[in-house]
Amino acid sequence: MQFTRSDERKFMMTSIVIGVLISIILSTSSIGAQFFSKWKNPLVEVEHYKSETLQAQLQNLKNQINPHFLFNNLSVLSSLVYKDQDKAVSFISQLSKVYRYLLDNKETELVTLENELTFIKSYTFY
Repeated sequence: MQFTRSDERKFMMTSIVIGVLISIILSTSSIGAQFFSKWKNPLVEVEHYKSETLQAQLQNLKNQINPHFLFNNLSVLSSLVYKDQDKAVSFISQLSKVYRYLLDNKETELVTLENELTFIKSYTFY
């Protein structure tokens, strides 16, 4: 079977059109993937900065509460020493457990329920 010049031209034109279409499809998908990747990155960064801001605010609140908490407990302790010395000793023990818990879990985000319940019992000592 012999190809004529016209057949060769048709084959060449068909090959060129198919090649161009494949190039357009590959370029479009590559550009689309790059677009969505670059579009997603700022959203992830914004969420990361929001998370960091909330963590910093929480840490700031923790740092503000600790001195007030200690001051208030020392005031309670000073009044207990004169009224009920045995209860004052128990109060000191529970206060030390509270501060031990705060120091041990200062950097952790999650604690076990058992540890949290033990902390609450010490914190609400009366």
